[in-house]
Amino acid sequence: MQKNYLQKLVITNLKKIIDFYKLNSIAGFAEVIGIKSSTVKSWLSFDRCPKIKTLDNISDKLNIPTYFLFLENFLPTDEMIKPGIANDSSRALKNNLKKIYKNLDKNSWNEISSIYSGLLSIDTLKSYQRRDERSIMPPIKTLEKLSSYLGIPASEILKGDNDGEN
Repeated sequence: MQKNYLQKLVITNLKKIIDFYKLNSIAGFAEVIGIKSSTVKSWLSFDRCPKIKTLDNISDKLNIPTYFLFLENFLPTDEMIKPGIANDSSRALKNNLKKIYKNLDKNSWNEISSIYSGLLSIDTLKSYQRRDERSIMPPIKTLEKLSSYLGIPASEILKGDNDGEN
């Protein structure tokens, strides 16, 4: 997998959504999603990368599941729109990682940490599993590495249980 592949995929999919919604300018898109146009420009030029929580907020405003932004070969359609969706990628990540570790028969933090060959500390892995305000989401670059080590697409790691919603 090429470096920053996931960031490029997310930005490419955001561009597809801009076209789908016929938002003819970055300023128009920025206004719809409630983000400064300079920030959106920095994403589209790959100078900066949005946080996953920010992508949740954007996806809520666009009425789409966040994990769609992480799909390869994504083609926006009217069927993707889910009015009133409330994306929570943090919860989806926790639930999906828990299932993945169980399926891999990894029951201790040392076993789980060994999957990633030292990429992440046990404390960092635990922080992804917290159920309170101290839980954190990995940056997109780290999610890309997690996905690669697990052999599971990032979109699947962020996909929620409720009919394709997170």
